[in-house]
Amino acid sequence: MAFADTTPQGAASPSVRGAGLLARLVRMMENHPRMRRVQALNALSDADLARMGLTRQEAIMQVLGDRVYH
Repeated sequence: MAFADTTPQGAASPSVRGAGLLARLVRMMENHPRMRRVQALNALSDADLARMGLTRQEAIMQVLGDRVYH
């Protein structure tokens, strides 16, 4: 049995289009101010967070608290 590719020349397959959409969504999330704040807090050591009076979990909840359910 033979198989033929019926995809028009130059057309992206659904999986390629989906990957492009996913990449754009990831870039949007990574550039969101909340995510940049989370990344900045993640870069701090536990000692740095303790000097700020926060645990790692409290720091994340401070940034994402209204978006994350306990």
